[in-house]
Amino acid sequence: MGIERVLCLAASDAAFRDRLLDDSMAAVTERQLPLTDSERQILAAAGRLALAAMVAGIDLPRHGRRPLMRS
Repeated sequence: MGIERVLCLAASDAAFRDRLLDDSMAAVTERQLPLTDSERQILAAAGRLALAAMVAGIDLPRHGRRPLMRS
């Protein structure tokens, strides 16, 4: 869930997106975004183009909705 939140933030905040694409680890650290070690490794391993593509693929209206009930 942490990476999804990072990508949604990047999709909705141009300044954060630019920072994420420049230095993903610094971007999440500066915003104090909670990520697991494996999520940090994934972000660190993803290149700029891969991150940009992931951000571009985020559908903000769909990701912004919260379920009323969870099973």
